[in-house]
Amino acid sequence: MDDVFADLRRAKEYILVEYYIVRDDLRGNELFSILTEKVRSGIEVRLLCDSFGMVKGPQKAIKEFIASGGDYVRFHSWRDLFFSPKKNHRNHRKIIVVDGEVAYCGGFNIGDEYEGKGPLGHWRDAAVRMCGGSVRSMIAKFADDWGYSTKHRQLRSVSEYIRTGRGKGDVRVQSISGGPDTASPNPVQMQYLSMITNAKKRLYVCTPYLVPDQALFMAMSNAVDRGVDVRVLMPDKKDHIFLYWNNLTAAYDLMKRGIRVFRYNDGFIHEKAVVMDDGCCSVGSANMDHRSLTLNYETNIMLYSKKICDELADRFLNDLSDSTEYSCKEYESAPVISKMRMSVSRLFELLV
Repeated sequence: MDDVFADLRRAKEYILVEYYIVRDDLRGNELFSILTEKVRSGIEVRLLCDSFGMVKGPQKAIKEFIASGGDYVRFHSWRDLFFSPKKNHRNHRKIIVVDGEVAYCGGFNIGDEYEGKGPLGHWRDAAVRMCGGSVRSMIAKFADDWGYSTKHRQLRSVSEYIRTGRGKGDVRVQSISGGPDTASPNPVQMQYLSMITNAKKRLYVCTPYLVPDQALFMAMSNAVDRGVDVRVLMPDKKDHIFLYWNNLTAAYDLMKRGIRVFRYNDGFIHEKAVVMDDGCCSVGSANMDHRSLTLNYETNIMLYSKKICDELADRFLNDLSDSTEYSCKEYESAPVISKMRMSVSRLFELLV
């Protein structure tokens, strides 16, 4: 988060921020302090946040930001949350663009807990910092979501926000966005499915919420049958009670098919990352569950780089040293009350 804030403080032309949650705490208010200061210095600052995610946002800081001239828009109104079918559609994206030169996309929200200062302790997460031509896709996605969210305070032409030519770096980058605004099948779901079905040697999946649909489940099972080393890392702490119990049930189904599942013990792991073989990996906002792959607006970044794949794989394997491997025997020997909780949780699998 320090790197993000440092880039925001260096902004000279404009800042575009799209987030699911900004907490009313030290870090959340620091973000608004930076944005408000930039507005007062004459910089264009646009902030788009999800209405559901911002229920506990820093309301005083938001009002100060708006009073200073900052442009703040909520993704879906309170009316939509209560009276519209859109109530279940949440903008789960985390995107920041600074001056058209730097962009971020990842899994962490803004707040103290995302730096390990909350009830879940140490927090593990991931995001991608991009420069060059890859920033264009983040500008375009922000513009799409901003235009959908408000008809009265439109952005300038997207071309006016672009400051870089096509990238000439050594890493090929591809942004994948999915949600109710995209044609079926969901592009993020197809991204995960493509990575799993094309894996030949290794497939490392890190997700806080593990509720794969039938297509992903079968793809992972088939990958094991092909001899692929498939491992899944998920939390061992309860962030969301129903999803925690659903994780265990889904893990059991996967383990029966030969997939190794690990539970992270050193705090909470919120990272959404997939490593496929040696040259392709993904980092972003989408979990491997029904909500992310069907209901939410999500964005992942695909990175085609052996170096980054190896780094992400090494980090995954290092995290396994702070984890415990789950087993079918452990699941089957769980107390009756735990099995009842898992069964009840399955009833809410498509809603949480």
